[in-house]
Amino acid sequence: EEFAHARDMLPQNIRVECVMNDDAWSRDTGPTFVKNDRTGEVRAVDWKFNAYGGDYDGLYKPWDNDDALAGKIADLAGKDSYRTEDFVLEGGSIHTDGEGTLLTTEMCLLSPGRNPHMTKEEIEEKLREYLGVHQIIWIKDGIDPEETNGHVDDVACFARPGEAICIWTEDPENHRHSIEQTEDKISVVMELAAVSAGASALVSLIPGDACTPIAEQLAEFTKYFLLILSALYLEKYLICLSGFVTFTFIIPIAGAFFIAWLISKKESFKAIAAKVLLFGIVVYLIVPASVMITDGVYKTQAESIEHTLDEYNDLDLKEGSTLREKLTNAASSAVEKLSVFLRDLLESLAVMVVTACLIPLLAFVILVWFTKTLFTNNVLKLDADSAKKLLSFGKVGGKL
Repeated sequence: EEFAHARDMLPQNIRVECVMNDDAWSRDTGPTFVKNDRTGEVRAVDWKFNAYGGDYDGLYKPWDNDDALAGKIADLAGKDSYRTEDFVLEGGSIHTDGEGTLLTTEMCLLSPGRNPHMTKEEIEEKLREYLGVHQIIWIKDGIDPEETNGHVDDVACFARPGEAICIWTEDPENHRHSIEQTEDKISVVMELAAVSAGASALVSLIPGDACTPIAEQLAEFTKYFLLILSALYLEKYLICLSGFVTFTFIIPIAGAFFIAWLISKKESFKAIAAKVLLFGIVVYLIVPASVMITDGVYKTQAESIEHTLDEYNDLDLKEGSTLREKLTNAASSAVEKLSVFLRDLLESLAVMVVTACLIPLLAFVILVWFTKTLFTNNVLKLDADSAKKLLSFGKVGGKL
């Protein structure tokens, strides 16, 4: 049915074949075609494929059909092919200009899930041997470490020989960095929540009533960590949303008012354009700025949080051969150890509340204040009083 549909939708000069596969991304699983400049002959390179990392960090199993896809396509095209049985590569991990220059990333090609038995120099030699390239440009990282281990096709490509197109920012503290920092904190909070719940269950097994309040407090902490987790996910999506709203709506609106000013020469349109543009810049930067501040605060306490996680791993039950004996023998000394753990967990909770909730809330209040100051009273003109209000916030005596 799918074959018939494809045949009906495509022109007759396009050949349609039905081939089994495991995943749908033939950009990565298909062959790389190479051409002999002297004879014009075209052949295919059949790279070994292991689902983006094999047993180390591959995305799926099995991948046999995908690994066989490149050879099948070469056969269907009637082209001779070279099989790299000792070398793993995906098509999206490389890009060439057709004249001997190749782009790739260290994050992907040097990944332990690809060719751990090869050095960087040996990988370069393999690429030169099979692709005929003479210059290899290594980019340190891609932008998708979780799925493809940083394929270069998400980062850069050649528009023509000697000219590349790439994603770029002059600021290392950009939105991608902000998202990564937020994701790191999400992982820590999830681990702290698991630690809190696990410790609560462990403490509840200890005989006697001495540890019952501690078990209940630990269970309560789990709820707070889940609330913090929700706040972090909201922060992550606001980072993406702020850029989308700014460049999709706010800046075009500012541009429309600016064009209206150019046509009509009315100063009111110019004032509105300036205010809307300034508002858009603040919206775009406020969440990453908040993340940067929270990251700075978090780093000062990161060692303490790691210590708390280590403490949980050290909550072993000592003497005794059976679980009951261990619990009984540990009961007398457990209260003190658990009290220290509870105190440290409370400190970690406080850090996460400040970095995930209070600072972002303060950033939101500042945004509301800025918007009110910018647009209150006379929206068409940024008068002297409004300008003073904008500057007063950063001075001593300025009021929110």
